[in-house]
Amino acid sequence: MLLWLCGGGFLLLAYLWHANRAISTAPAEATKLAQKPWTKDEIREAYRKAQTSPTDVKPYLFSKKNRRYIVTGGSGLVGGWIVAHLLIRGEDPAAIRILDLSPPKRKEIAENNITYIQLDISDPEAVQAAFTSAWPDHVKSLPLTVFHCVAYINACDRAPDFLPIYEKVNIHGTENVLHAAQRAHASILIATSSASISIKPPTYFPWPWQRWPKNIYQFIPNADPATLDAPLSSYGSCYAYSKARAERLVRTANNLQSNFRTGTIRPGHAIYGHGVPNPSSITYDYLRRGDSPSWLHHVISNFVNAQNVSIGHLAYEDALAKSPNAHIDIDPGGRGYCVTDPTPPITYGALYDVLSTLVHPSTPVSFPYVPHILMLLPSYLLETYVLLRLRVRYVSWLPRVTGNIAYVQPAMFNMCTLHVVYTDDKARAEIGYRAPIGTLEGFVAAVGEWNRGVEGGQ
Repeated sequence: MLLWLCGGGFLLLAYLWHANRAISTAPAEATKLAQKPWTKDEIREAYRKAQTSPTDVKPYLFSKKNRRYIVTGGSGLVGGWIVAHLLIRGEDPAAIRILDLSPPKRKEIAENNITYIQLDISDPEAVQAAFTSAWPDHVKSLPLTVFHCVAYINACDRAPDFLPIYEKVNIHGTENVLHAAQRAHASILIATSSASISIKPPTYFPWPWQRWPKNIYQFIPNADPATLDAPLSSYGSCYAYSKARAERLVRTANNLQSNFRTGTIRPGHAIYGHGVPNPSSITYDYLRRGDSPSWLHHVISNFVNAQNVSIGHLAYEDALAKSPNAHIDIDPGGRGYCVTDPTPPITYGALYDVLSTLVHPSTPVSFPYVPHILMLLPSYLLETYVLLRLRVRYVSWLPRVTGNIAYVQPAMFNMCTLHVVYTDDKARAEIGYRAPIGTLEGFVAAVGEWNRGVEGGQ
């Protein structure tokens, strides 16, 4: 009996070693697409350049349109950059309106007295009132563009129990914005979608004879999903499912006859950037955490700067408005376009190198390696605990899971542990998207803002 137990234990340990090895290295197909790691000298030189001569993005913002603009989520990272870019290219501040639950913090928004209306996007009456609120006389007759950037973002949930909050904001909130935009006679509506709608959940436990788990590497041109109507189980998380449903709503609302042109921009994959302290920026999130044990050093993925995402929205607007700057051969209405940085995908380890090399000495960061399997196995137990507390009322008194540990659930692994590479060829060819910010440049700019904040006592 003891011999059987020892033999079984040995086989289990051998299999776990095999499973950990399979998900702790990158397939050759992914590796050949990733750019080489940056040296510390390259990182420091990029930092110096970003401080002394940052890229001028104005040539990438397309022409001034003389339109009105409503930006839902304009206090956030992407929405904030859309507003900033509209101001940079010369749009009238009186013709810009921000709708968000939280007030904007960007300096240029306050300096230009941009109208801010606080609302919950899931409240249809509040949304309608915000859209129909009076505009200044000199802009009230201008055509209206809506950029819809509001979303409830949490990659930890995959059980249907959690769907209501995602549906409330991401699906019903989008419906509310669409209806209000149509009633306000908007002619263009562009929504921020997500490249995660195209990800197939991987399997982390391969057969003993398999080298790689299923779907551990995915190459997805334009982040195109097979369908926008798949069941929840086909997506990596409730968030991805809800964003797919929201994208379908936006794209099917496109109607050339009624002059209501719509479409979506899919940031691919992890968004980062500076401009406003926001946990949605992966650079800011890591910097504020400090120590972040990680199993992702080898994982290959695209990253996309928030300014590039904003420019994707402006490119799409330009194409839908049939501007002379939009050199297109097809009608882009009712489509979804992935946007990425103009540089190749990188490993998370490259991001960690930038942050740890440049961060202010008083706020050090570290990314100690932890074997993937040691985090994956407990994630199922944590998810079980969370669901048990939610579903069984007699144990609802158990403490809630909060803080960074709440991220250690299977849905999070579905989003970040696989190697996924997107392309933005369609956005460049069909809507004239050009991204000015490379990944290294964007990373060092984000660290630079963090360091200035530390030195300024923020």
